[in-house]
Amino acid sequence: MPDPDEQLVARALLAVHELAAQTNAAIAPVLERHRLTEVTAHLLWLLDPQRESSSMTALAERMHCSASNVTFLSRQLEDRGLAHRVRSARDLRQRDLLLTERGIAARQELVDRIVRDSPWARLDDRDLRSLATVVSGAMAGDVGEAAADGTV
Repeated sequence: MPDPDEQLVARALLAVHELAAQTNAAIAPVLERHRLTEVTAHLLWLLDPQRESSSMTALAERMHCSASNVTFLSRQLEDRGLAHRVRSARDLRQRDLLLTERGIAARQELVDRIVRDSPWARLDDRDLRSLATVVSGAMAGDVGEAAADGTV
């Protein structure tokens, strides 16, 4: 496979960053209402109430940060009444982070705003499917499996 043109890679990365910045601007009212930063909102989004609970270690891996950073962020969610930590049923040495009822509502508000007001929402279904495939492929499986079933 040929090396990608550096300028094309830079252009694509800049576009991704700009899309992220526009999305962050669109969700700013939700973040302010719930006293969240972009990073704590990311953690909130990862806590899907429809899935099995997430260990702090797994969350750190998904966020590409240290477990101690996730502990710091989870405390912020706990302080706002959006989540709570419990001993893992799978491994008693670990802690899982679970959403509270208030956290489920805040997460839904966040997801609704992202889906409605993100620049991605202006794309038609075909373009969105293509984009999801391309982005997942670029991530080389990092979140590709999750993206394939419609989650992040």
